[in-house]
Amino acid sequence: MARKKLLWAVLFIMGITALYATASDQILFRVRLQKGKSYGLRMTTDQVISQEIEGQRINIKQTISINKLLYLAFLYKIRIPRRA
Repeated sequence: MARKKLLWAVLFIMGITALYATASDQILFRVRLQKGKSYGLRMTTDQVISQEIEGQRINIKQTISINKLLYLAFLYKIRIPRRA
């Protein structure tokens, strides 16, 4: 359970950093995943959409969930290219 929380924290930080990086920034991420182990990934998005079309009010509540179990058969390095 602690590994899952750590993995989520790392992925969140990577996402935020990638969003705010400028073209001159260089980013290096390291996650020490181990070959032959499984890691879980869960993402849930809740949306509330409220719109009015031709005088009629429409309210939509939507939840999208993705659950994945990743098994690492091999490891490789990923480099994020710099933006131009």
